[in-house]
Amino acid sequence: MGLHWLLRIVLGVRDLRADLHENMRARLRRAADIAERESLVRPRAAQGR
Repeated sequence: MGLHWLLRIVLGVRDLRADLHENMRARLRRAADIAERESLVRPRAAQGR
């Protein structure tokens, strides 16, 4: 049983490359959002010292 077949059947993923690409884009967007929030919070916290 091949990995592609298993993923297609179990997870319903038809295009593994497109699915992987979209997952990576979503994670990068999330990481960018977190980094932006951190950059807004940290300067204020440093000013209070």
